[in-house]
Amino acid sequence: MFYGAHAQFPVSNLLRTRFSATEGSDLSLSSKLKTLSWRWILSISQVALALALSLMLAAELKVHNSQLDVARAQGWNLRMEFDYMPHTFVWMVVFDFPAIVAAAPFGIAHAMPRPLFVLFAGFFWYWCGRGLERRLKRMDEMHKRPRIVVLILNGLGLICAFALLVSLLWTGRGASGLILFVSTVGWCAAFVAYFGSTLTRCWLPANWPSRKNTSS
Repeated sequence: MFYGAHAQFPVSNLLRTRFSATEGSDLSLSSKLKTLSWRWILSISQVALALALSLMLAAELKVHNSQLDVARAQGWNLRMEFDYMPHTFVWMVVFDFPAIVAAAPFGIAHAMPRPLFVLFAGFFWYWCGRGLERRLKRMDEMHKRPRIVVLILNGLGLICAFALLVSLLWTGRGASGLILFVSTVGWCAAFVAYFGSTLTRCWLPANWPSRKNTSS
C-alpha cells in the first residue's frame, strides 16, 4: 500500500509538468502570432501572387491571340469570341475575387487593367491583415460602441454580398466552369458571414462597455 501511494506522486507531478509545458507553448505561440505584422505579410505575398498571375494572363492572351491570327490567315472569318475564358483568369478569381470585382468597372478578363488589379489585391489583403491584427490583440477586450458610418458600410456590404450570392445560386453555373462558380459562391458566402457576424457583434449590448466603465 505504501509503495502504491508513493508511486502515484511522481506520475501526478509528471502530468502537471506536461500540462504546464503545453499551456506555456500555447501562450508563447499566441504571443508570437500577436507580434507578427499580418497586414504586411498578407499584402506583400498577395501582391506578388497577383503580379505573377497578371504576367501569366498576359502570356496566355498573347498565345491565344497568335492562334486567332493563324486561324484568320487560314481563311476563318473570326471577329469576336463569346465563350473564351483564360485559365489564368479563373485562378485570379479563386485567389483575388474582391480585387476582380473592384477592377470590373474598368474592364474584365481581356480588358482588365492588370496594374489596377494588383493594387486592389494589395489593398484588400492589407485590410484583411489589419483586421486579423486587431482581432488577435483585442481578443479579450471589450468592443467599443460602433459608429453609424461603420454600421451603414457593413449593412451595405451584407446586402450586396447576399444579393450577389442569391443571384449566383439562382442562375446556376451556366457556361462557366465548376472551379469559377464554386470559388465565386464561396467568396460571396464568406462576405455574407463576415458582414453578418460583424453586425451581430456590433448590436450585442454584451460587447459594449457600460456607462460606469466609460465614465471611470
